[in-house]
Amino acid sequence: LEAAAPEAYPDTLGTRAKDSRFVAWSRYLGTVEAAVDLNVQLSYAFFEQGYEPLGLNPLTDFSPAGERLTLSSEGSHRATLNVDTTTRLPSGNRLIAGGEVSVVIAGERTAQTGSETVVTPASKRLAGGLYATDEWRATDWVALTGGIRGEFGSTGDVGALFSAGAVFEPTRGLFLKVLYGEGMRPADVESTLNTPGGLVDGLPTGVPTIVAGASTLPGARSRAIDGELSGSLVPAAGPLREWYARANYTFTHVDDVLVRSPSEFGTADRNIQTVEILSRFSFRQDLSFWLSYTYQSVTDPVRGRLRQIPEHLASLGARASWLDQAVGLS
Repeated sequence: LEAAAPEAYPDTLGTRAKDSRFVAWSRYLGTVEAAVDLNVQLSYAFFEQGYEPLGLNPLTDFSPAGERLTLSSEGSHRATLNVDTTTRLPSGNRLIAGGEVSVVIAGERTAQTGSETVVTPASKRLAGGLYATDEWRATDWVALTGGIRGEFGSTGDVGALFSAGAVFEPTRGLFLKVLYGEGMRPADVESTLNTPGGLVDGLPTGVPTIVAGASTLPGARSRAIDGELSGSLVPAAGPLREWYARANYTFTHVDDVLVRSPSEFGTADRNIQTVEILSRFSFRQDLSFWLSYTYQSVTDPVRGRLRQIPEHLASLGARASWLDQAVGLS
């Protein structure tokens, strides 16, 4: 990205970005009893980000020469163990239960502008959960689900999350779904360990400074209602194996989203409305491509609509595989 602003920056504006990820996992899937399936998965992931600059602030009275925001990190390691069981019960019920535990080790991260530097020290975090979901095939064309999940973590965020849904199949291959779900995410380490204000290493009052300490901010909690209509539009013919389409609307309310003023961190609420339309074409030669459009509106009950989040998103993708899907490219 290049732009001309010689009075603000003497050099051409450019962004150098480094965003890497490595993921590895080992999985066991088997049948313990005639009606019980067991799935055990151990995974490891490494994430690393760096942006120079991440953002560019315009000319203002506060920053007459503009400002650059640079972000660099030493990377984060995440190890996760998942254990899931599926039990087939009488009367068309299926019980899915299990749990997970993960450990995150985050390296030091530095965010720097011309007027302040915020350093997040290396840290560790333990998180996990236990869940149980019951799926009931009420009739040939109606399926109902209900579930509960308990969350725990080293940051002190403990809570129960609920979900429910109904899936209707009025005609073969056409599905109508109505779903409700809840989620919870702890505040980021750099905010929960924040002590704003004061003189630290010569920085003036009002500059947030990261120090070791206990969590002081609640985790964000979401509640969402989703409606979806999906299915195959035409039967298989010639090289075309399936033409799949989906349209859905989601309304999400999020409590305690982390926000930051010039001198401290706090929380706020968000209302999110999302509309998504997707069409996917699959061919017999293990080739498929898809296109989608998403509209998203995010509003703050106090500030109104948030403008820094894209409202319209369009994407186009394709996937091909060979050797009975042992090798794929997307």
